[in-house]
Amino acid sequence: MKIDLHMHSYHSDGKLDCKGLIKEIKEAGIGLFSLTDHDTTNGLEEMKKALIGEDLLYIPGVEIATKYEGKEFHLLVYGYDETNEEFIELIEEIKKVRTDFDIEIVKYLDPKVTLEQFLAYEDDPYIGGWPSLNFLKEMGVVETIYDYFDIADVCPAKMQFPNPEKIITIAHKSGATIFMAHPSSNGPGGLNLETLDYFRLLGLDGLECYSPYSKTEEEVKYYVDYCNKHNMKQSGGSDYHGGFVGRQLGVPHVTSDDISYEYLKQFIWKR
Repeated sequence: MKIDLHMHSYHSDGKLDCKGLIKEIKEAGIGLFSLTDHDTTNGLEEMKKALIGEDLLYIPGVEIATKYEGKEFHLLVYGYDETNEEFIELIEEIKKVRTDFDIEIVKYLDPKVTLEQFLAYEDDPYIGGWPSLNFLKEMGVVETIYDYFDIADVCPAKMQFPNPEKIITIAHKSGATIFMAHPSSNGPGGLNLETLDYFRLLGLDGLECYSPYSKTEEEVKYYVDYCNKHNMKQSGGSDYHGGFVGRQLGVPHVTSDDISYEYLKQFIWKR
């Protein structure tokens, strides 16, 4: 069975609603998937409704940002308890970090743009991205996402996400399992063992061994071998954003034989 356990909808920075995603998931021949929007579970109920009458397996997910040694890492949380108050509060805390930074980066660019202009701006979720990026594009301040990141790098305000220990602890309390998303995004060629060990010893359950960021078979094998050595779980996904960034749904090609399917199937949504 073809799987893709990493994708985004218009509830974060993707371009598609849940029905649009399901249409493309079916066209790609994917049988098991997870919606993993950035720091929000707002798409959960919409996805459940969109799956009515569909023969697809779905694992509720969310991609949560954290910081370690000054670097931003992303953790894929699967099978969380949507009613767990501590987990809900964690998501809201991180969501506020992002919305606060939207304001700070606009304030940093004054007088090119003003906070008053931004607060009056109505973002269209179907174009992908996030409010401050889309606003700055519309105002002609940036052309691409990379222009935005260049400004964010020099902006005095920084996004201060909760530490990994807090996120892993709370997510586990909600009954979830936690994987590091695309580890090679933080270490091209293979994220260093010291960092992998740090997250593992905090309780990280697995790695997204198969992702668009791993460019070679040797790089994939590096993560698979690490998981096998330390009895960790393996997953994979495309990090698809509905065309907002240049990634293709279902790429890399991953099947239930490649991942820890027997472990992960306990988190499949029961209708």
